Amino acid sequence: MASDRGVAPTLSADELEPAWFEGATHLHLSGYSLMSSPIDGAARRAARLVRAGGGTVSVDLASRRVIVDFGPERLLRVLGELNPELVFANEEERAEVGPEAAVDATWVLKRGAAGAAVERDGQKSEFPAVPAEVVDTTGAGDAFAAGYLVGGVELALETAARCVSHLGATP
Repeated sequence: MASDRGVAPTLSADELEPAWFEGATHLHLSGYSLMSSPIDGAARRAARLVRAGGGTVSVDLASRRVIVDFGPERLLRVLGELNPELVFANEEERAEVGPEAAVDATWVLKRGAAGAAVERDGQKSEFPAVPAEVVDTTGAGDAFAAGYLVGGVELALETAARCVSHLGATP
């Protein structure tokens, strides 16, 4: 997958309008937005604005390679500051930062064809993948996270299965 995030990485905290976050109940952040500047400042400010209104925050760690390049210790500090209620990761990403990266969070482990696991307070629930003919895995993790945020793990697995059965990152 070749991606181009356009000008998004250049978004700075002072460009955010507090009104954009009024009434927001949840903010989902990509790990990419936490591991480059100046967008990392915008991500932290957005999280503060959502939390000030009573909302919650989730993070998708996004990429083991980016975590390694950024530095797992640095990401641990960022996650400690954000204190997300929910963290999405595959097992490699989680291994880079360790479960102590967000001890109070619910961890949602994306396992592709092996399904998913949800961990909270030392309790782990396993969920099988929804059968699908895999054509292209582009966007499957994002589709999974979106499904989870809207309707929980069952919808997440259905959404990811639907995504991988089509060419390209489809909703």
